[in-house]
Parts: sequence; C-alpha cells; structure tokens
Amino acid sequence: MTKLDLTLKQKLNLTTNLITSIEIIALNSIELYSFLEKESEDNVFIDYDAFFEDKMFRDYIRQNNKRYEDYSLNNSENEDIEIQDSVKYEPTLKDVLFEQLGTLPLNELELSIGMAIIHNIDDDGYFRIDIKEISDVVNADDILILSVLKKIQSFEPLGVGARNLKECLLLQIDQTDELLFNIINYHLDDIYKNNLDKIAVSQNIELDTLKEYVKKIKTLNPKPSRGYKTDNNYDTLYIYPDIFVDVVGDSLTVRLKDSVSNVHINEHYLNMLDSDIDNNTRIYLKQKLSRTMFLIESIEKRRRTIQKVADKIVEVQKEFFLNNSPLKPMGLKDISQLAQISESTVSRATKNKYIQTPKGIYELKYFFSSHISASNEDVSKDSVCKHIKDIVSKENPQKPLSDQKITDILNAMGIDIKRRTVSKYREELNIPITKSRKKY
Repeated sequence: MTKLDLTLKQKLNLTTNLITSIEIIALNSIELYSFLEKESEDNVFIDYDAFFEDKMFRDYIRQNNKRYEDYSLNNSENEDIEIQDSVKYEPTLKDVLFEQLGTLPLNELELSIGMAIIHNIDDDGYFRIDIKEISDVVNADDILILSVLKKIQSFEPLGVGARNLKECLLLQIDQTDELLFNIINYHLDDIYKNNLDKIAVSQNIELDTLKEYVKKIKTLNPKPSRGYKTDNNYDTLYIYPDIFVDVVGDSLTVRLKDSVSNVHINEHYLNMLDSDIDNNTRIYLKQKLSRTMFLIESIEKRRRTIQKVADKIVEVQKEFFLNNSPLKPMGLKDISQLAQISESTVSRATKNKYIQTPKGIYELKYFFSSHISASNEDVSKDSVCKHIKDIVSKENPQKPLSDQKITDILNAMGIDIKRRTVSKYREELNIPITKSRKKY
C-alpha cells in the first residue's frame, strides 16, 4: 500500500511540474518577475533579484527613442535608476474634479452629493448611473442632486459629468448660439447619418452654412476624460518587451530579455546540505532545491522557445521590417511547422508578449494574419486593409463607393473576398459607411 501511495505522489508531482512548465512559457516578462518574486518568498534556495534587468531595454531606447535618451543622459551618473522611476505622479480625472469641488461654497450634504457623483463618473468622463442611486446613498432629493450635478458639469474639462453624448456636446458650446444648440439637440443622429439636406430644411439655412456648423461640432470632445488619467489607466504598467529587433542594413537581429541570470541558488542553504542536519531538514531542503532547479530549467526552456518562435516570425515578416511592406499571411500553423513545435506552444509563446522594433512596439500576435485567396498568391488581412484604405482615399467624395463596389474592385484585383468581410475590415479601420463619407 505504501508503494502505491508513493507512485501516485510521484505521478502527481510530475504532472504539477509539467503544468507549471507550460504556464511559464505563457508568461510575459512582468508576469514572470511577479511569479519568481512569489516563488522566492516560499523557497529558501531561490535568491531572486526582483529589480528589472533593463540594461538591454535602456540601451535600445537610447538608440531609438529621443525621449528616453534624454532621460538616460540626465541620469548617466546612476545607471541603476529604473525607467519607471522617471514617471512623475499625475492626478487622475477624479482628483481634478475633487479639487474643483473643494472650491465651491457647499454645505455638508451638497459636498457629500458632489463626492458621490464624482465617484460615479466613468472612465470616459460621463455620469451614466441613475440619479436615484445617488439619492439612496446620501438620502437627498432628486432636485438637490441635479443641482449639484449641474455645478460639476461646469467644471473642467468641458463636458464632464454629462449623461449622454448630446449633453456632453451641449455643455461645450455657447448656449446663446441658438442654431448650434438646435442642430446638436435635434439632429445629432442626422449628422452621423450625413442627412445634411434634412437638417438644412428643418433649420431653414443654406447647406454651406450648415457645413460650417457641422465642422464646429466635430471639433467638440466626445470623451471629456481624454488627456486625463482615469481609474483604469492610472496603474497601467509600461509595456515591457520580451523581444528586441535590430535592423542593420538588410539584416535583422532578434534578441531576448534574459530572465534566468537574476535567479540564483542560495549558497548558504546549498552548503547546509553537506553539513550535519536532521533528516527532516535535509528532505525539506532537497525538495526546495529540486524545485529551484526545475524552475531555472523551465525558464531557460521558455527563453529558447520564445527565441525560436520570434526568429521565425521575423524571418517570415522580414519585408515588413525592412521595407514597410504589408504583412504576409501567417498563422500559428505556419510558425509551428517552421519552428517544429506544436501550435499550442506557439500560441503560449506569443501570448501577451511584445516586440520592440525601430518602427515601434508591437504585440507579437499582431504579426499573425489570416490567409485570403488571390489570383497569384495568398494575401494577408493587413494587405487587404491597405487596399481598402487606398480605394476609399481615391474615391469621388460626391459619390463614395459602397462596400459591394469595394468588394468588386478587390475581386477584380484577384482577391477573393466577400462583401461582409469588406464591411468588417472597413469598420475596424474606422472608415464610415458610404452615406457618412459623402461630401455635399
């Protein structure tokens, strides 16, 4: 019976290690640092330096980004300063609103209402909850709550605290401009649908006059929080690339961040294994040492896997990096075959990983693009999107092309694509519908 228990325990331990090894491949640098930091707290054998080994990152930034280069030069006397340390505290949108609230002559109840309203302003700068929810919290009538809300709606940034887009835009205009007020108040949907003739007739104005008003409306800010820190983006970490690509002439070099060199085995406890210690302590230390060796091996396997996958991705998309060509069609299966590893491993190796290039930082999965049949060879989604943008940019603004017409043009170019796919890509490119693109 004892032998059976031992066998089950060994199999369970093997399965747990296998799962952990698979999970480590899927971690990005920041997640791996967090994982190792926790492991170091539970394992006496792991000496882990949680400080980001960012020399490669700093060197790369110096070469490719003037902003960070200036920072690095200003701090050249202390090379160990982390990039994160250069970030200064920036107040959130709510901080800015609370500060303005404090300048108003409010009684205690009004102040409580104001704080409750600001706490419920969302990340777009809108107040979208029902007034009664505030009433339930502060025990005040709707009229008083609306009165305080109106005060907050007068704060900077203009439009903050609005309950919908129409109110947001109206808060930003001169209320004495009756025509502008009416166009926004009664015809916002018509502006979106480009029904300018209908608006002109309704407001009894010339089309040219209306166009000037529409231009003015388009300069208003539909998202008052823009430019301010919000609850969701305040604690967002910098994207920390795992992979770095250098372009020298016609050559590409792919480098990875080394995540193993800051994990060390504690010499004190290693020497303790050779000393005179009790059996329970020896068993405990051996288990922890085994775990440490397994983790170091798993992290090195992660590095080799990501390196192999990154090498193949850059190899396939070489023209994108060198000549700014459209991405080639490439799926997980393509990289799986080239790197001779499973598709699931490719998926894990590219999950939440970023690549730093002279063209900017990209999510590694950005380079995967579906195959679309063409007369001579398959093309990628990226290539089709570029064609759609080019076709729309050359259309007659008085007679913009329908999605079906764009589809016909692409088909004539030898690209086998359906209208619904063209519509989907157009929306992803933020290109308006045909009627909205029409210029009068």
